[in-house]
Amino acid sequence: MSGELWVLSGLGSIVVLWGVQGLGSWWTNLQQQEQMEAATVVQKVLVHEQGSGWEPDERYVVTFSLPEGGRRHFVVTEVQYKQVYAGQTGQLLTQGSQFRSFTQLSTKIN
Repeated sequence: MSGELWVLSGLGSIVVLWGVQGLGSWWTNLQQQEQMEAATVVQKVLVHEQGSGWEPDERYVVTFSLPEGGRRHFVVTEVQYKQVYAGQTGQLLTQGSQFRSFTQLSTKIN
């Protein structure tokens, strides 16, 4: 095998492994029950990263505080990111480790 073929074979294997891992995570979350719980938006952050061509250059991250003191961080869409503000309370809907939605109960902003 030539050097280029080895490189292409290696890259192809990495892409396949990445896809299988993503599919496994999706399947695991799909098997979980949806959970609704009270939550407060603590923070939202727009993370800028060097683009690789495989992933977006920006990620929208929202952090929620839960009544028992825990926190959950989720990567959300730009639309979802723009709809929430720090200090809002509401109902957080998740399925496994996946964010589904946040329904506002208040619009109070600290």
